[in-house]
Amino acid sequence: MSKKLKKIAAFYIIGFFTLFSVCAVPMDALVVSAKGKTEIQKGQVWQALKVGDKVSKGAVIQTGFNSELILKIKESTVQVAPMSRVTVEQLSSTESKDNTKLFLDTGSLKSNVKKTADKRVGFTVRSP
Repeated sequence: MSKKLKKIAAFYIIGFFTLFSVCAVPMDALVVSAKGKTEIQKGQVWQALKVGDKVSKGAVIQTGFNSELILKIKESTVQVAPMSRVTVEQLSSTESKDNTKLFLDTGSLKSNVKKTADKRVGFTVRSP
């Protein structure tokens, strides 16, 4: 193989690995506590959430009266208060950063954001 072809092959191999090292990998949030009426929307139907369930990007979750939900996202936790509705807009991880974006439509939540080993953490909650 000529030197020129070796250089081109090396360029493509390095580019391939670089591309996949910066691509975002989806994450899930884990339900670690569910008290009272806690639900997730699946299509047009609301289903009960229970401990151990996974919540993914795009999910809409809500809590009822006297209800509470705690999600674990990597090392961080999100406590969703009673009478709240939250949309999970982003849950992803790259080699250098974990990203979480939540939209709080109504109600309130409390978050405890913790750094993961050797990674930055992007954590955003927005509301109307």
